[in-house]
Amino acid sequence: MKTIMYGVRGVLLLTFLVLNTSCKLQTKQDDGPQKTPPSLNSKGESKGEAIYTFKDAPVPIERGESIAFKLPNGETHWYEVVYLPEMGINWVQAKSLAELAGGYLVTIHSDLENEFVFNLIKDKKYWYQWDDSHNGVMSGPFIGAFQPLGAKEPDGGWQWVSGEEWTYTNWCKDGVKEDHDPRPNDQPNDATGNQNVGAFGEVNEPVGYWGDFPQRFGSFNDSHPGGVYAFIIEYNTKKTQ
Repeated sequence: MKTIMYGVRGVLLLTFLVLNTSCKLQTKQDDGPQKTPPSLNSKGESKGEAIYTFKDAPVPIERGESIAFKLPNGETHWYEVVYLPEMGINWVQAKSLAELAGGYLVTIHSDLENEFVFNLIKDKKYWYQWDDSHNGVMSGPFIGAFQPLGAKEPDGGWQWVSGEEWTYTNWCKDGVKEDHDPRPNDQPNDATGNQNVGAFGEVNEPVGYWGDFPQRFGSFNDSHPGGVYAFIIEYNTKKTQ
């Protein structure tokens, strides 16, 4: 009797193990390959990103006038605000468009330059305001700051698209008077785990502070809320459209 019982138990146990292993294998097959978040190389480029021209972009793009600013070193550069009335352009695409125009996403190296650039984009039409789910904070235009793959989070490895030395920052800090969001807000903070590009914003009013954002933030037809209404192109020489 014991022999028969042990035999039955053995068969049942073996059947359970086979079925369990089969289910695990099936589940693993159904999961498919795991997706990795998008990243940037040392030049601020990303594989597989849709790149547009000013004519074939899926959203309206309004070019602005180039405004001159004399840098502390005596050089004069020109700055153009590109308005995106329906958003739909992410950082990688903005970078590509800036280079197509003969410039690059703006790089900022002093309080004076930051103030000058901010005055170009302080109109609220250039700022996206989040709803109550994000306590009404605002995201402003893209700048040429990025963090390549492998950089130490949250504040390591930041650089400018132009290759210029990273010597100046104006990241938002928790407790500034324009910040009404009760959550901690020291920037950059890599809050979502993939925030590797820079833009103005992260407080409740248009101000000259910067925050870090995901590189695909604002992409056309993205299911995630939020976006950017502008980016700034910097030119080393005066450009005519």
